[in-house]
Amino acid sequence: MTCARSYRESMAEFSQLKTLELWYRSLTAEELIGACPQAPEADRQAHRKGAGEEPREEMFPKLAEKRGTST
Repeated sequence: MTCARSYRESMAEFSQLKTLELWYRSLTAEELIGACPQAPEADRQAHRKGAGEEPREEMFPKLAEKRGTST
């Protein structure tokens, strides 16, 4: 129900925007966080060992690799 209501309200808002306003519409971090209820799992993850550290390279595998050289 919440998802459907959010979609309906967003579409109503978007219908009032001009094309370029809609094209450049972005969601700020504050809007995203404010729209999501705090889940207990999010609290657990925040308290895990290493929370707040920079993500390590091994946590995110490379999606592409460079092979050879191009001229």
